[in-house]
Amino acid sequence: MNQSDLPDRFPIPFANGATSTTIRTLPTAHQTASSTDAPASLEDGFPIECFTPEGSGGVPPNGKDLNAILKWLSEQAQWNQAGGPALFDATFASAIGGYAKGAKLASSATNGVEWLNLVDGNTTDPDGVSAANWARVGIPAAQLGTNGYEKRASGVLEMWGQISIGQDSSATVSFASLFPELTISAIYNVQISWVDSSISSGSVQGSSGISTPSAGGFTIYNDGTGRVHHWRALGA
Repeated sequence: MNQSDLPDRFPIPFANGATSTTIRTLPTAHQTASSTDAPASLEDGFPIECFTPEGSGGVPPNGKDLNAILKWLSEQAQWNQAGGPALFDATFASAIGGYAKGAKLASSATNGVEWLNLVDGNTTDPDGVSAANWARVGIPAAQLGTNGYEKRASGVLEMWGQISIGQDSSATVSFASLFPELTISAIYNVQISWVDSSISSGSVQGSSGISTPSAGGFTIYNDGTGRVHHWRALGA
């Protein structure tokens, strides 16, 4: 096929303006037919009564059901045509026996992140605390320079920079982007390393320290002569 073979998109779903007199919710399970109505369902489609002559006890198909299934299908088609993502749904996962190996779902918690399912029958929420057998697939990004960052496809975020601090003083480093809140502990597991500049002879002037980092930054304490501190943060 060619790109030129792309069919027309649905600007609105089929039966978009239907009311209760022309459409009804399509049930999943079989519905018992009456002498005047033989409801369709996902289980049966249109039931046998709709294929039986009226003279033999049959009941014509109900137009409400036809509108219902065509609206449902066209809503899904429109979502796909618009590039809508697939998101985790616990009820759906249970109904289908879990997501198949190779399924991809967009993260509901972090923009730009997708989850790749590694096993068949996976019913765990990839964004949840009990997630299992999902591989994170992110969108790499970077800003290089004296102060910059690198966001890796694995979800690891690295940031670095430098800051000048006066004698016996302190300064707060604010990260350009918060470290993703994947778990509570992840906020406090950001690893910080830093060095302070040296005098011309190469010996470090005074001593320094840092506060416990958070998802948004940390504080550097400068003891001694004012100088430039170089820092690096790594976390997820």
